[in-house]
Amino acid sequence: MKKLLTIAVTVAVVGAGVALVVMTRPGKADDGSTPAAAQSDTVATKSSAKDACALFTLADAKKLLGDSAVAGSGNTDKPTESDSIRVSICTFITDTGDSIDAIQDARTASLLVRAPKNQAGIDSNKNQFGSAKPAGVTDVSGYGDVAYWDPRYGQLNILEHDTWYILSIGSTTAGQRTLDDGKQMADVLAANL
Repeated sequence: MKKLLTIAVTVAVVGAGVALVVMTRPGKADDGSTPAAAQSDTVATKSSAKDACALFTLADAKKLLGDSAVAGSGNTDKPTESDSIRVSICTFITDTGDSIDAIQDARTASLLVRAPKNQAGIDSNKNQFGSAKPAGVTDVSGYGDVAYWDPRYGQLNILEHDTWYILSIGSTTAGQRTLDDGKQMADVLAANL
């Protein structure tokens, strides 16, 4: 179980690192506008707060990973924030035991939500799907306003209503994740995004 916890912590740390990189990309600046009013963390609707763990629940994770899914250690109610962006992440992992084989076979699912707080945040999110879109990604139709698959990180990136959602599911090794798994996760979460 300690090794499984180590994997979960590693996934959470990597997710937090991605959140910090995402928040500090060029093109973000405080435009002086007032941040959006605080919203409920417990209601997952298109008009409510975009907190990852309100949008992606343990019940959703069990649909994707099976009944052995457990919450990752990085799931907190304290998102990372800048003047323009609020980032939250929710991670689940399969609890299949402590053996080396079980740990190597562990699967994870995580949702990172990059919610804009003002126009600068909206512009920054949109920019990541436009001029700042990474090289080597594949456009994906049918998800959000616009979406792409990033094979380097094994992530499905979706822009929906100015909010950037990053979905990761599958092996703990990013290069082994598939677009099909990402789409399956997006389908499960579609009503919440």
